[in-house]
Amino acid sequence: MVAPILMTTPRPALPLLQPLLLALLASSAAQAQDWTASAALSSDYRLRGLSLSDRKPAQMLDLGVTSDGGWTVGLGAAALGRDGAGRRTLLTASVARSWQWDGGWGADLAASHWAWPGPAWRRAYDYDELRATLRWRSRASASLACQPRTRLNNGYGYVRSGSACSAEASLSEGLGRGFGLQGGLGVYAQSPGRYVYG
Repeated sequence: MVAPILMTTPRPALPLLQPLLLALLASSAAQAQDWTASAALSSDYRLRGLSLSDRKPAQMLDLGVTSDGGWTVGLGAAALGRDGAGRRTLLTASVARSWQWDGGWGADLAASHWAWPGPAWRRAYDYDELRATLRWRSRASASLACQPRTRLNNGYGYVRSGSACSAEASLSEGLGRGFGLQGGLGVYAQSPGRYVYG
């Protein structure tokens, strides 16, 4: 069985996201509390159970800044191998607001844009996403994400269009000495179908 392929319309569903990100980045830089940067190598880049790197290694770079008011602005890039048009790169931009409450509970609201630079057929994979997450300490989280105007291609040429949502739950447990276990389960739904991943 061929795994589903996520596709979206070329025009962003949230056209104000890019200027908002720039404004928040400038504002966050002026009152920044914390800057982060990370670089990682992965044997496979997976999103909602699907391999975006064609089951091959990927390299990732992420930058972020968090303001005193709980706002975070992030930028990311992932090198996901090559295709007929050359190197495939995924760029991400996000803005999020976090809250922390007593008892280790917290929540996040985020808007993000995922972009595939290159020819028009590759940019057809661009999409915007809105996500809400509820978390408890660093051990459990549940999230709901929605993507306006998304298309799902099942790999056999059948394409469904419309809004899509996914729900995820995850648990993690530290084992000491920098090791830990993490597991999760999710469902991606777009009328009239869905698939489960974990």
